Amino acid sequence: MKLKKKIYILHGLIATAILIVFFLFYSLHFKAALTKLKRERTDILVNGVQTLLEKEISRVTLLCADNAGWDTMYRYVSNPNIDLEKDMAPDLFIKYMKLSLFSVINIDLDIIFLTGYDRITDQKIYFDQIKNKKGELWDFTLESYELKKSHNHLINTKYGVMVLVSSPIIRSDGSGAPRGRFLLGNILDKNFFLAISNTLGEKVRYRTRDFVPESSILLLSRNGYKLYETEDNLEILKDIYDSHNEYAYTLGITASKNFSLTFKKIIIFYSMGLIFIFITAAIVIYLFFNKFILKNIESISEKTSRIVTSDDLSIVFPVSSNDEICMLKRNLNDMLKRMKKEIRKTLDVQNMLMLNEKMIFLGNITANIAHEMINPLFAVSNAVEYIRNSDCCNDEKLIEALKIIENETARVREIAMNLNRYSIHKSMTFSETDLNDIIDAAIMVAKWSRSIDKITFKRENVKNKLNLFCNPGAIQQVFINLIINSIDALMGKGDITINISGNELGYTIDFIDDGPGFTKAIINNAFDSFKSTKNGKGAGLGLYISYNIIKDHGGTIRIDSEYKNGSHIIITIPNKGVLRDGKSD
Repeated sequence: MKLKKKIYILHGLIATAILIVFFLFYSLHFKAALTKLKRERTDILVNGVQTLLEKEISRVTLLCADNAGWDTMYRYVSNPNIDLEKDMAPDLFIKYMKLSLFSVINIDLDIIFLTGYDRITDQKIYFDQIKNKKGELWDFTLESYELKKSHNHLINTKYGVMVLVSSPIIRSDGSGAPRGRFLLGNILDKNFFLAISNTLGEKVRYRTRDFVPESSILLLSRNGYKLYETEDNLEILKDIYDSHNEYAYTLGITASKNFSLTFKKIIIFYSMGLIFIFITAAIVIYLFFNKFILKNIESISEKTSRIVTSDDLSIVFPVSSNDEICMLKRNLNDMLKRMKKEIRKTLDVQNMLMLNEKMIFLGNITANIAHEMINPLFAVSNAVEYIRNSDCCNDEKLIEALKIIENETARVREIAMNLNRYSIHKSMTFSETDLNDIIDAAIMVAKWSRSIDKITFKRENVKNKLNLFCNPGAIQQVFINLIINSIDALMGKGDITINISGNELGYTIDFIDDGPGFTKAIINNAFDSFKSTKNGKGAGLGLYISYNIIKDHGGTIRIDSEYKNGSHIIITIPNKGVLRDGKSD
C-alpha cells in the first residue's frame, strides 16, 4: 500500500475517532457541565458582589483615614469655629465622593460637624442617632473611640444599611495623640446596587431575610448562599452580617438563564468549528506531506534507483534547510562521497597490488641474479689468486691490475650477498645480530639504489658491537626505507645522520636529515597506509610497513614534531625483541 493511501486512511480514522468522542462527550457530559456552569456562575456573582462591597468599605475607609489626618482638622477639634465648614467644604465633599455621612467629633465627645446627603433624593438627610448621642450609630462611635486605627461597621439605619467608618484624628505625618474621631458613611441604596448590577451584568438588590422566590427549585445551599432556579431566572440569596456577626440584610441576585441557550449554541458552534478546523488541518497536512515529504521521498527513491541500476555516483541531492528530510539528503550525499572515496581507494589498492606483484617479480629476478653472480665472482677471485701465485706473475703492472680486479670483485660480491639477504623473504625468525652490520648493509643497498654523490652519511656514537636479538632482514628493511626517504627528501644533496644510544635494555636510533622535514598534516597520519610523503611519487606503504615491523619487535617509531632543521625520526627497540604474540622465536 502506498504512503498516500495510508495517510488518507489515517485521516479518516482520526476524524471518526474525534467525532465519536465528541458526541459521547456531548450526550454524557452536557447536563453535568451545564449544572457545573450554573454553580460556577453563582460563585462568580456572589464573589463579585462581596468583592465590590469590600471595595466600597475600603474606599470609605481610605477617605476617612485621609481626612482624619489633616493638620487643620487637628486644630479645629481643640478650638472649633466656623472656618471648619469653609476649609473642609463637607457638603461638596460628600456629594462629590458619593458619601452619605460626614461627621467630626472632638476628644471631649463634642460633635464639631455633622451633615448627611441622600443621592437618591439629592437632599440633605439628618442622623438624629448621632446628633442626640444615642442609638446604634452613637454606640459604634463610642466603641471605636479609643481605637488608634480605622474601624468599619455595617449598620441598619432608617435610610437603609450603611457602611460606617471611624478614624482617629491625628496629624498628617502620623504624630500626636488621637484628638477625636472622624466619621464617614455611605448608604447601600438603590444607586449602589444599580452600579453593582451594571458591573456584573445581572440584577442585584438587597432584601430582608424572609424573601423566598415563588415557583422555584432549590438547587444548592453552600458557603452562606442559596441557589434557586425559576422558569426564566436563577435567584441567588446571600445573607450579610455586620461586624458583630449579627444579621444585617440579604443580598438578592437575579441572573437570567440565557447562558444555558448560549452554552448550547457554543457547543454547536464548537462542533462546527472543530469539524472545519479538522478538515482544514487535514488539507494542510496533506499538502505539507505531499510537497515536503512525499515528493522528496519520491525524488530520493528515483535517484537511489539510478545508483542501483547504473552505478551513477555523481548524483547530488539538493539541501535547502535543516529538517529531517534534508538531513537524510545530506547523509546520502556524504555516503555517496564516501563511496566515491572508497572506490578510488580500492582502485589505488588494486594498482598498488599490481605494482607489488611487479616488485615481487623484479625482486625474485634480482635475488636470482644476485645468487647466480656470487659463484662466478668466487671463480673470478680464485682465478685471480691462481694468477698471482703463478710464476708468470712477475710484472708489477700485472700485479696491480690483479689487485684491482680482486678488490672490485670482492665489492661486487658483497653487494650481491647483501641484495640476496634483503630480497629473500623469511618468516619472523629472530637471531643475535650486530646492529652496526644491519645499518651498514642498509646504507650500502640504499647507495646502490640511488645517486648519492653529494650526500654524506654521518654515524655518531658507533660502538664496537651492538648486539640485538631481532629479525635482521625486517630491521634492515626499516632502515633502508628511512634512508631512501631521506635521500629523496634531500634531492641528491645534504647530510644524513644516524645516531645510536642505548643500554642493557635496548637501543634508541635517531635518523636525522637536513631536508625540508615533515609538515603538521603529514605528521598526524604519516604511519597510515597509502599516506605518501612524496607528493604522489610513492605508494605510501614504507612508513606503514616500518611502523608494523618495529611494533612486531616490541619497539616504537615516531616523528619528532619539534625538530625544525629537517626531519628527525626516533626508533626505540628492546635489546631482546618480542613478537606481538609474546614469542621471541
